[in-house]
Amino acid sequence: MAAEIFLAFALLSGLLTLNVYRPLRAPMRLAAVGSVFGWSVGEFALHHVALQLALLLVLAAAGGLSGAAGSLGLELLIASWIALLAHYWRGQRAGEIVDAAVRDAFGESDDAARTATPSWRKILLPIPVRDPAVERFRGIPFGGTERDPLCLDVYRPRGAAGPLPVLLYVHGGGWTIGSRNYQGLTTCTHMA
Repeated sequence: MAAEIFLAFALLSGLLTLNVYRPLRAPMRLAAVGSVFGWSVGEFALHHVALQLALLLVLAAAGGLSGAAGSLGLELLIASWIALLAHYWRGQRAGEIVDAAVRDAFGESDDAARTATPSWRKILLPIPVRDPAVERFRGIPFGGTERDPLCLDVYRPRGAAGPLPVLLYVHGGGWTIGSRNYQGLTTCTHMA
């Protein structure tokens, strides 16, 4: 029984990994669910591998690696890990690609070069909302009405002076839901 549970776990892991590369597109309800799972598995690939390894150890201790089902499950899980790690390392190159595009468009910069090697802190705490090197000015009105003002937040390197590049980030929600108070915090902090 443990081998069959392990095989089902490995199949689910493999399907989640496949969804990172080939997301569900139809029907719409499945596409929405697939999008959430594809994002979470792809963005937190190392976390999924670690969780799957922990579950592998638990199921192996219960006899989950026995027989043909256990062997097939292990092969599927290893293939899933290889694909997730490949996705993770491919994503690490994004910074280099963006930097090269910016250099091509605007020339060399005096800024320190970005490193593609992630820190362990960023891997263990992947969603930092606060950074001591960044300051946030909240609720600056820029339009709307007196009764319903439109406000924005400004993120910048702490203590920065002089003209700085600007990035306008508009949170999702179709102009009906969502808030700048809890959406995009990680992105804005990182970009600052």
